[in-house]
Amino acid sequence: MKVDGHTHTELCPHGSGDHLEAMVERAIELGFTDYWVTEHAPLPVNFSDAFGGPLDDIQTASLRIDQVDDYLELANQIKERFAAQIKVHIGFELDYLAGFEADRRHFWDHYGPQVDGGILSVHYLPGRDGRYYGVDYSPEELEQGFGELITHPQELYRYYFSQLQRAVNCDLGPNAPKRLGHLTLIKKYQDRFGLDTDFDATT
Repeated sequence: MKVDGHTHTELCPHGSGDHLEAMVERAIELGFTDYWVTEHAPLPVNFSDAFGGPLDDIQTASLRIDQVDDYLELANQIKERFAAQIKVHIGFELDYLAGFEADRRHFWDHYGPQVDGGILSVHYLPGRDGRYYGVDYSPEELEQGFGELITHPQELYRYYFSQLQRAVNCDLGPNAPKRLGHLTLIKKYQDRFGLDTDFDATT
């Protein structure tokens, strides 16, 4: 078994623009047996009120709610078209957001039964002034939201993993995502800020 478990589509607003069909064809050429399509689920409609970073971040972070049905139709068409060559799984990458658990559960209660599974990820953390900031959009946003923690990398890492632990413990219902996404995302800008390359024993 050769699996790609985390991919997006041409609908991803921060993606390459490559079409899902072409990516699946390439996966077949490379000998993959399973291919997961896990587009970013929409952020909560009122998340912008709690966000402190540049608006372009959250405007390009995920599908809009009015694109979800288009995404599911696209993914199901590809799944059916290539069924004899590769097993295509359909899912969502769902952002865990502390304080927005009810919204996350509502989305997953509705769409979880319609897909094969999902990935639970943390891209945003409460930061300066209690507002949310992204950890992977730009180094400037990371510094804006978590400047003090950046000077103490292991504390920054521990804070990120504490949110991942909250994500794991969040009750998203019987169809909850079973996988976590990119656990080392918090280290994306480690070269820019000279962050520790390794997690210490307390992280």
